[in-house]
Amino acid sequence: MPHWEGEKAQLEQVIYNNPPKDFTELQRLTEQLSQLTATIEDGTLRWLELAERVS
Repeated sequence: MPHWEGEKAQLEQVIYNNPPKDFTELQRLTEQLSQLTATIEDGTLRWLELAERVS
C-alpha cells in the first residue's frame, strides 16, 4: 500500500500544482487518481479484516 499512496501523492502534486492544459489529460489523471484512491481504500479494508481475524 505504501507504493499506491506514493503514487497517489505524485498524481495529486501534478493535478493541483501543475495541472495539464489539455482537458483530456486532466480528465485521465483525475480518473487515475480516483481508481488509485479506490484501490487504497479496498486494500485498507482488506488489511483491517485480516487484522481482526488474527486478534
